[in-house]
Amino acid sequence: MVSAPFLALPEELRREAEAVEEAIGGNITTQPMGADVEQMLGRGDLAAMDCGIVRGRAYATVHVPRSGVIDVRTLGHEIMHAHRNLVEQVWQLQGASGLSKIPAFIENDLEHLVIVRREIELFSDAKAAWESDFRRNISGLVQQSRRNDLSAGDTLNLRFSMLRAWLVTTQLTPGLAESDELMAELDRRGFRRDTANIISSYRKVAGDKEAAAAMMVRFAKLDPDKFALMRFRPQQGAVERKALPAR
Repeated sequence: MVSAPFLALPEELRREAEAVEEAIGGNITTQPMGADVEQMLGRGDLAAMDCGIVRGRAYATVHVPRSGVIDVRTLGHEIMHAHRNLVEQVWQLQGASGLSKIPAFIENDLEHLVIVRREIELFSDAKAAWESDFRRNISGLVQQSRRNDLSAGDTLNLRFSMLRAWLVTTQLTPGLAESDELMAELDRRGFRRDTANIISSYRKVAGDKEAAAAMMVRFAKLDPDKFALMRFRPQQGAVERKALPAR
């Protein structure tokens, strides 16, 4: 039986929590969010699932918001992350040092294209919550894009951030009014063609996480040799790694 914090989840997510706990041979734990996790997320009101294997032992820990309160929908979201990483053992994108947060951003987006779609199906309040997040993100990106002091590197990173936002919002919340504002800014920047290309490229590889990761790295205009794929193998107590697939 799944441990107590997860009893309020919908049945299929309770089963996924049980499968995660079976895979790690123990309970999914929770702990207050530390400053390092909050800095990584850029916000203190979110939760984060930390999965891994240390000295041959797999673990899954939910970092809860500073308030100490985590709602059922958010908990379900984090359980889906853990299930994909530890039970389905999907490949995850990793990057070399010096790449800032880009590998984590790509990995999170690719997982959200799967997980948030399920979340919206399972929780009646999920769509409105994600639309609010997407609106906030788009507003920030548009404001940043309208600055006149961006370096070439900043502009390249901004281009990819806007394209990521375009991909995620159009796939998960089609018809979001703010998407028109994002498209207008992408068009002003000369990136309209990229918006069509990233959508068509994603549709070709949807369902193939390895190919999708390689595709996103190409759209980021980064060296694929600085990235790799990894996945957790709890039964073996090991982490498996390999190179990104070729184009």
